[in-house]
Amino acid sequence: MKIWDCTVKEIRQQEGFASFLQATPFTTLQKTATSGPIIMVNIVQYRSDTIIVLATGEPLLVPLPHATPTTTTTTRPREAESNRILGGILREIWRIIIEPTAFQPENTPKLGRGSHIFWLPTSVGWTLPIHPSGPYVQGELSPPDLYVSSYTPTMSDLLRAHKGYRRWKDPLGPRWLVVAQPEAEEEAKLLHVHLEVDVIRQIQAQVAIVGGEGCTRDTALEGLKDTPWVHFVCHDHQNLTDPFQSHFSLLMRDAPLTILDILKNSLPDAELAFLSACRSAAGDRSAPDESIHLTAGLMFAEIQSVVGTMWGMGDVDGPVLAEEFCKCMFRREPIRWTVAMRLRCYQRLFGS
Repeated sequence: MKIWDCTVKEIRQQEGFASFLQATPFTTLQKTATSGPIIMVNIVQYRSDTIIVLATGEPLLVPLPHATPTTTTTTRPREAESNRILGGILREIWRIIIEPTAFQPENTPKLGRGSHIFWLPTSVGWTLPIHPSGPYVQGELSPPDLYVSSYTPTMSDLLRAHKGYRRWKDPLGPRWLVVAQPEAEEEAKLLHVHLEVDVIRQIQAQVAIVGGEGCTRDTALEGLKDTPWVHFVCHDHQNLTDPFQSHFSLLMRDAPLTILDILKNSLPDAELAFLSACRSAAGDRSAPDESIHLTAGLMFAEIQSVVGTMWGMGDVDGPVLAEEFCKCMFRREPIRWTVAMRLRCYQRLFGS
Protein backbone atom coordinates (compact mmCIF):
# COMPACT_ATOMS: atom_id res chain seq x y z
CA MET A 1 0.00 0.00 0.00
CA LYS A 2 2.88 2.35 0.77
CA ILE A 3 4.32 1.72 -2.69
CA TRP A 4 0.95 2.58 -4.22
CA ASP A 5 0.63 5.77 -2.19
CA CYS A 6 4.16 6.86 -3.07
CA THR A 7 3.58 6.18 -6.76
CA VAL A 8 0.31 8.15 -6.82
CA LYS A 9 1.97 11.00 -4.93
CA GLU A 10 4.81 11.08 -7.44
CA ILE A 11 2.36 11.15 -10.36
CA ARG A 12 0.41 14.03 -8.81
CA GLN A 13 3.58 16.07 -8.67
CA GLN A 14 3.83 15.96 -12.46
CA GLU A 15 2.45 18.87 -14.43
CA GLY A 16 -1.18 18.37 -15.36
CA PHE A 17 -1.71 15.43 -12.98
CA ALA A 18 -2.41 17.21 -9.68
CA SER A 19 -5.86 15.59 -9.47
CA PHE A 20 -4.80 12.11 -10.63
CA LEU A 21 -7.31 9.51 -9.30
CA GLN A 22 -9.22 12.28 -7.55
CA ALA A 23 -12.48 13.98 -8.30
CA THR A 24 -11.89 17.20 -10.21
CA PRO A 25 -12.21 20.11 -7.75
CA PHE A 26 -15.34 22.21 -8.17
CA THR A 27 -13.23 25.36 -8.57
CA THR A 28 -11.71 23.76 -11.68
CA LEU A 29 -15.03 22.57 -13.08
CA GLN A 30 -16.58 25.98 -12.47
CA LYS A 31 -14.18 27.51 -14.99
CA THR A 32 -16.23 25.87 -17.75
CA ALA A 33 -19.10 28.23 -16.88
CA THR A 34 -17.10 31.20 -18.18
CA SER A 35 -18.57 30.36 -21.61
CA GLY A 36 -22.09 30.23 -20.23
CA PRO A 37 -24.14 28.92 -17.31
CA ILE A 38 -24.34 25.16 -16.75
CA ILE A 39 -27.75 23.91 -15.64
CA MET A 40 -27.94 20.41 -14.16
CA VAL A 41 -31.40 18.81 -14.26
CA ASN A 42 -31.92 16.19 -11.56
CA ILE A 43 -35.26 14.38 -11.43
CA VAL A 44 -35.61 11.52 -8.92
CA GLN A 45 -38.39 10.10 -6.77
CA TYR A 46 -37.20 11.81 -3.59
CA ARG A 47 -36.99 15.36 -4.92
CA SER A 48 -36.25 17.19 -8.15
CA ASP A 49 -34.14 20.28 -8.71
CA THR A 50 -32.05 22.16 -11.18
CA ILE A 51 -28.62 23.40 -10.14
CA ILE A 52 -27.32 26.49 -11.92
CA VAL A 53 -23.52 26.79 -12.02
CA LEU A 54 -22.25 30.28 -12.85
CA ALA A 55 -18.67 31.39 -13.48
CA THR A 56 -18.45 32.89 -9.99
CA GLY A 57 -20.20 32.38 -6.68
CA GLU A 58 -22.05 29.44 -5.22
CA PRO A 59 -24.31 27.21 -7.34
CA LEU A 60 -28.01 28.11 -7.31
CA LEU A 61 -30.49 25.41 -6.25
CA VAL A 62 -33.92 25.66 -7.88
CA PRO A 63 -36.61 23.22 -6.61
CA LEU A 64 -38.87 21.58 -9.19
CA PRO A 65 -41.94 20.61 -7.15
CA HIS A 66 -43.95 19.37 -10.14
CA ALA A 67 -41.21 17.28 -11.76
CA THR A 68 -41.09 13.60 -10.83
CA PRO A 69 -40.02 10.46 -12.71
CA THR A 70 -43.72 9.72 -13.18
CA THR A 71 -44.62 13.10 -14.66
CA THR A 72 -41.59 13.12 -16.96
CA THR A 73 -42.46 9.64 -18.24
CA THR A 74 -45.54 11.15 -19.85
CA THR A 75 -43.50 13.95 -21.44
CA ARG A 76 -41.10 11.84 -23.48
CA PRO A 77 -41.91 12.22 -27.17
CA ARG A 78 -42.21 9.18 -29.40
CA GLU A 79 -41.48 8.95 -33.09
CA ALA A 80 -45.11 8.94 -34.18
CA GLU A 81 -46.26 11.86 -32.05
CA SER A 82 -48.37 14.36 -33.95
CA ASN A 83 -47.48 18.04 -33.87
CA ARG A 84 -50.39 18.71 -31.52
CA ILE A 85 -49.28 16.10 -28.98
CA LEU A 86 -45.63 17.09 -29.32
CA GLY A 87 -46.56 20.72 -28.68
CA GLY A 88 -48.31 19.69 -25.48
CA ILE A 89 -45.23 17.74 -24.37
CA LEU A 90 -42.93 20.70 -24.98
CA ARG A 91 -45.26 23.00 -23.05
CA GLU A 92 -45.30 20.57 -20.10
CA ILE A 93 -41.49 20.39 -20.01
CA TRP A 94 -41.51 24.17 -20.04
CA ARG A 95 -43.97 24.32 -17.14
CA ILE A 96 -42.29 21.84 -14.79
CA ILE A 97 -38.59 22.45 -15.59
CA ILE A 98 -37.68 25.44 -17.73
CA GLU A 99 -40.00 28.18 -16.46
CA PRO A 100 -39.10 27.75 -12.76
CA THR A 101 -35.40 27.54 -13.65
CA ALA A 102 -34.66 30.06 -16.40
CA PHE A 103 -37.64 32.41 -16.52
CA GLN A 104 -38.01 33.56 -12.92
CA PRO A 105 -37.15 37.21 -12.10
CA GLU A 106 -34.48 36.20 -9.60
CA ASN A 107 -32.68 33.88 -12.06
CA THR A 108 -33.06 35.45 -15.52
CA PRO A 109 -30.64 38.38 -14.87
CA LYS A 110 -28.00 35.94 -13.57
CA LEU A 111 -28.26 33.78 -16.67
CA GLY A 112 -28.12 36.76 -19.01
CA ARG A 113 -30.14 37.21 -22.16
CA GLY A 114 -28.37 35.68 -25.14
CA SER A 115 -26.27 33.40 -22.93
CA HIS A 116 -25.00 30.07 -24.15
CA ILE A 117 -26.52 27.59 -21.69
CA PHE A 118 -25.08 24.11 -21.26
CA TRP A 119 -27.80 21.69 -20.14
CA LEU A 120 -26.61 18.72 -18.09
CA PRO A 121 -29.56 16.36 -17.61
CA THR A 122 -29.34 13.36 -15.30
CA SER A 123 -31.55 10.31 -14.87
CA VAL A 124 -34.76 10.60 -16.93
CA GLY A 125 -33.74 14.11 -17.99
CA TRP A 126 -31.61 12.59 -20.75
CA THR A 127 -34.74 11.49 -22.60
CA LEU A 128 -36.38 14.93 -22.56
CA PRO A 129 -36.15 17.53 -25.36
CA ILE A 130 -35.29 20.47 -23.11
CA HIS A 131 -33.98 22.98 -25.65
CA PRO A 132 -37.11 23.33 -27.85
CA SER A 133 -39.58 23.50 -24.95
CA GLY A 134 -41.67 26.61 -24.41
CA PRO A 135 -45.16 27.97 -23.79
CA TYR A 136 -45.86 28.22 -27.52
CA VAL A 137 -48.31 31.03 -26.92
CA GLN A 138 -48.27 34.07 -29.20
CA GLY A 139 -46.39 36.94 -27.59
CA GLU A 140 -44.63 34.82 -24.95
CA LEU A 141 -40.89 34.09 -25.03
CA SER A 142 -39.42 30.59 -25.26
CA PRO A 143 -35.85 29.45 -24.46
CA PRO A 144 -34.65 29.86 -28.10
CA ASP A 145 -35.71 33.51 -27.90
CA LEU A 146 -33.41 34.20 -24.94
CA TYR A 147 -30.72 31.54 -24.84
CA VAL A 148 -28.46 29.37 -27.01
CA SER A 149 -28.62 25.75 -25.85
CA SER A 150 -26.09 22.91 -25.86
CA TYR A 151 -25.93 19.65 -23.89
CA THR A 152 -23.02 18.05 -22.06
CA PRO A 153 -22.86 14.56 -20.50
CA THR A 154 -20.64 15.81 -17.64
CA MET A 155 -18.83 18.97 -16.58
CA SER A 156 -15.56 17.11 -17.09
CA ASP A 157 -16.41 16.58 -20.77
CA LEU A 158 -17.06 20.29 -21.09
CA LEU A 159 -13.77 21.08 -19.37
CA ARG A 160 -11.83 18.88 -21.80
CA ALA A 161 -13.60 20.45 -24.76
CA HIS A 162 -12.83 24.00 -23.61
CA LYS A 163 -9.13 23.23 -23.28
CA GLY A 164 -8.91 22.38 -26.96
CA TYR A 165 -10.70 25.30 -28.58
CA ARG A 166 -8.67 27.23 -31.11
CA ARG A 167 -9.27 29.56 -34.02
CA TRP A 168 -8.84 28.39 -37.57
CA LYS A 169 -5.38 29.01 -38.98
CA ASP A 170 -6.11 28.03 -42.56
CA PRO A 171 -7.86 30.85 -44.50
CA LEU A 172 -9.93 28.19 -46.29
CA GLY A 173 -11.34 26.94 -42.99
CA PRO A 174 -10.90 23.56 -41.29
CA ARG A 175 -10.42 20.33 -43.20
CA TRP A 176 -13.57 18.22 -43.28
CA LEU A 177 -13.85 14.44 -43.56
CA VAL A 178 -17.18 13.10 -44.84
CA VAL A 179 -17.85 9.43 -44.12
CA ALA A 180 -20.85 8.40 -46.20
CA GLN A 181 -22.52 5.02 -46.63
CA PRO A 182 -26.03 4.85 -48.08
CA GLU A 183 -26.54 1.12 -47.47
CA ALA A 184 -26.70 -1.04 -44.35
CA GLU A 185 -27.93 -4.58 -43.83
CA GLU A 186 -31.65 -4.75 -42.98
CA GLU A 187 -31.93 -0.96 -43.26
CA ALA A 188 -33.62 1.14 -45.92
CA LYS A 189 -31.21 2.58 -48.47
CA LEU A 190 -30.47 6.26 -47.93
CA LEU A 191 -31.23 7.71 -51.36
CA HIS A 192 -30.05 11.25 -50.63
CA VAL A 193 -26.56 10.50 -49.26
CA HIS A 194 -24.80 11.47 -52.49
CA LEU A 195 -26.73 14.72 -52.67
CA GLU A 196 -25.72 15.53 -49.09
CA VAL A 197 -22.07 14.87 -49.95
CA ASP A 198 -22.29 17.09 -53.03
CA VAL A 199 -23.78 19.92 -50.98
CA ILE A 200 -20.86 19.84 -48.56
CA ARG A 201 -18.33 19.65 -51.38
CA GLN A 202 -19.79 22.73 -53.06
CA ILE A 203 -19.57 24.83 -49.90
CA GLN A 204 -16.20 23.72 -48.51
CA ALA A 205 -13.18 23.05 -50.72
CA GLN A 206 -11.13 21.11 -48.15
CA VAL A 207 -13.27 17.99 -48.05
CA ALA A 208 -12.11 14.38 -48.10
CA ILE A 209 -14.76 11.77 -48.91
CA VAL A 210 -14.70 8.22 -47.56
CA GLY A 211 -17.50 6.14 -49.06
CA GLY A 212 -18.49 3.29 -51.29
CA GLU A 213 -16.04 0.43 -51.78
CA GLY A 214 -13.24 2.48 -50.22
CA CYS A 215 -15.19 2.91 -47.01
CA THR A 216 -13.29 0.72 -44.55
CA ARG A 217 -12.77 1.05 -40.83
CA ASP A 218 -9.05 1.71 -41.26
CA THR A 219 -9.48 4.43 -43.90
CA ALA A 220 -12.04 6.19 -41.73
CA LEU A 221 -9.82 6.03 -38.65
CA GLU A 222 -6.84 7.34 -40.59
CA GLY A 223 -8.92 10.24 -41.83
CA LEU A 224 -10.13 11.03 -38.32
CA LYS A 225 -6.59 11.29 -36.97
CA ASP A 226 -5.65 14.42 -38.90
CA THR A 227 -9.00 15.99 -39.76
CA PRO A 228 -10.57 18.55 -37.39
CA TRP A 229 -14.16 18.06 -38.58
CA VAL A 230 -16.03 14.88 -39.53
CA HIS A 231 -19.50 14.48 -41.01
CA PHE A 232 -21.12 11.04 -40.73
CA VAL A 233 -24.07 10.38 -43.03
CA CYS A 234 -25.37 6.86 -42.56
CA HIS A 235 -27.48 4.57 -40.42
CA ASP A 236 -26.34 4.04 -36.84
CA HIS A 237 -26.79 1.47 -34.09
CA GLN A 238 -26.71 2.09 -30.37
CA ASN A 239 -25.71 -0.90 -28.24
CA LEU A 240 -27.41 -0.33 -24.89
CA THR A 241 -25.81 -3.41 -23.31
CA ASP A 242 -22.27 -2.44 -24.30
CA PRO A 243 -22.24 1.28 -25.26
CA PHE A 244 -18.63 1.15 -26.49
CA GLN A 245 -19.84 -1.21 -29.25
CA SER A 246 -22.32 1.38 -30.52
CA HIS A 247 -21.43 2.05 -34.11
CA PHE A 248 -22.37 3.58 -37.42
CA SER A 249 -24.43 0.70 -38.78
CA LEU A 250 -22.35 -1.53 -41.01
CA LEU A 251 -20.80 1.70 -42.21
CA MET A 252 -17.57 0.00 -43.22
CA ARG A 253 -17.28 -2.72 -45.84
CA ASP A 254 -14.97 -4.77 -43.61
CA ALA A 255 -16.29 -4.03 -40.10
CA PRO A 256 -18.41 -1.39 -38.35
CA LEU A 257 -16.68 1.65 -36.85
CA THR A 258 -17.41 1.51 -33.12
CA ILE A 259 -17.01 4.05 -30.34
CA LEU A 260 -14.33 1.75 -28.90
CA ASP A 261 -12.37 1.93 -32.18
CA ILE A 262 -12.39 5.72 -31.96
CA LEU A 263 -11.43 5.71 -28.28
CA LYS A 264 -8.41 3.51 -28.99
CA ASN A 265 -7.01 6.05 -31.42
CA SER A 266 -5.54 9.42 -30.57
CA LEU A 267 -7.46 12.24 -32.27
CA PRO A 268 -5.42 15.35 -31.44
CA ASP A 269 -7.11 17.54 -34.07
CA ALA A 270 -10.72 16.46 -33.49
CA GLU A 271 -12.96 19.50 -33.03
CA LEU A 272 -16.40 18.73 -34.42
CA ALA A 273 -18.47 15.71 -35.40
CA PHE A 274 -21.78 16.10 -37.22
CA LEU A 275 -23.97 12.99 -37.07
CA SER A 276 -26.50 12.96 -39.89
CA ALA A 277 -28.17 9.87 -38.48
CA CYS A 278 -31.29 8.99 -36.50
CA ARG A 279 -31.54 9.33 -32.70
CA SER A 280 -27.77 9.70 -32.23
CA ALA A 281 -28.31 11.86 -29.11
CA ALA A 282 -31.40 10.13 -27.73
CA GLY A 283 -31.27 8.80 -24.17
CA ASP A 284 -32.49 5.30 -23.40
CA ARG A 285 -35.68 4.87 -21.42
CA SER A 286 -34.60 1.48 -20.04
CA ALA A 287 -31.40 2.98 -18.56
CA PRO A 288 -32.30 6.57 -17.63
CA ASP A 289 -29.39 6.94 -15.22
CA GLU A 290 -26.84 6.68 -18.02
CA SER A 291 -26.11 9.04 -20.90
CA ILE A 292 -25.82 6.18 -23.36
CA HIS A 293 -25.79 7.42 -26.93
CA LEU A 294 -23.36 7.95 -29.80
CA THR A 295 -23.07 11.70 -29.26
CA ALA A 296 -21.95 11.28 -25.64
CA GLY A 297 -19.56 8.50 -26.68
CA LEU A 298 -17.82 10.75 -29.20
CA MET A 299 -17.51 13.49 -26.58
CA PHE A 300 -15.96 10.92 -24.26
CA ALA A 301 -13.50 10.25 -27.09
CA GLU A 302 -12.56 13.95 -26.70
CA ILE A 303 -14.17 15.27 -29.85
CA GLN A 304 -14.88 18.76 -28.60
CA SER A 305 -18.31 19.44 -30.13
CA VAL A 306 -20.79 16.90 -31.44
CA VAL A 307 -24.07 17.59 -33.24
CA GLY A 308 -26.60 14.78 -32.86
CA THR A 309 -30.31 14.12 -33.21
CA MET A 310 -32.86 13.29 -30.51
CA TRP A 311 -35.41 11.90 -32.98
CA GLY A 312 -35.48 10.11 -36.30
CA MET A 313 -34.76 12.24 -39.35
CA GLY A 314 -35.92 11.83 -42.91
CA ASP A 315 -33.35 10.97 -45.56
CA VAL A 316 -34.60 13.91 -47.62
CA ASP A 317 -33.82 16.32 -44.76
CA GLY A 318 -30.11 15.49 -44.66
CA PRO A 319 -28.98 17.64 -47.62
CA VAL A 320 -31.08 20.61 -46.44
CA LEU A 321 -29.68 20.49 -42.92
CA ALA A 322 -26.12 19.96 -44.17
CA GLU A 323 -26.35 22.93 -46.54
CA GLU A 324 -27.65 25.38 -43.96
CA PHE A 325 -25.25 24.13 -41.32
CA CYS A 326 -22.21 24.39 -43.60
CA LYS A 327 -23.10 27.88 -44.79
CA CYS A 328 -23.35 29.13 -41.23
CA MET A 329 -20.36 27.27 -39.85
CA PHE A 330 -17.67 28.44 -42.23
CA ARG A 331 -17.05 31.74 -40.51
CA ARG A 332 -13.99 32.77 -38.60
CA GLU A 333 -15.45 32.45 -35.12
CA PRO A 334 -14.59 30.27 -32.09
CA ILE A 335 -16.20 26.86 -32.49
CA ARG A 336 -17.73 26.86 -28.99
CA TRP A 337 -20.03 29.71 -30.01
CA THR A 338 -20.54 28.92 -33.66
CA VAL A 339 -21.92 25.38 -33.38
CA ALA A 340 -24.74 26.15 -30.96
CA MET A 341 -25.54 29.62 -32.24
CA ARG A 342 -25.71 28.58 -35.89
CA LEU A 343 -27.89 25.61 -35.02
CA ARG A 344 -30.26 27.97 -33.25
CA CYS A 345 -30.47 30.04 -36.44
CA TYR A 346 -31.35 26.87 -38.35
CA GLN A 347 -33.98 25.87 -35.79
CA ARG A 348 -35.66 29.26 -36.03
CA LEU A 349 -35.61 29.25 -39.83
CA PHE A 350 -37.01 25.75 -40.23
CA GLY A 351 -39.00 25.33 -37.00
CA SER A 352 -37.06 22.24 -35.87
